[in-house]
Amino acid sequence: MEKLVTIYLDVAQYTGKGIRFSNSDLHGKVEEHLQEELSDGWSISNLSALSNGTTGGWVVVALKKEDRRRA
Repeated sequence: MEKLVTIYLDVAQYTGKGIRFSNSDLHGKVEEHLQEELSDGWSISNLSALSNGTTGGWVVVALKKEDRRRA
């Protein structure tokens, strides 16, 4: 089985103040957007990123999971 997941990232969501010119305080911040899927046996088969060039962008993740019903 395969599925496509998109995750929108937006710097403004962290500050509530709109556009920021420095995000150094956010470097190294980790968020586990796919924890539930990965815990359920899905694995990442492809990862791509798209940026709008200012404050946000998208992460597009292709997931795959072995279909145990067919085995």
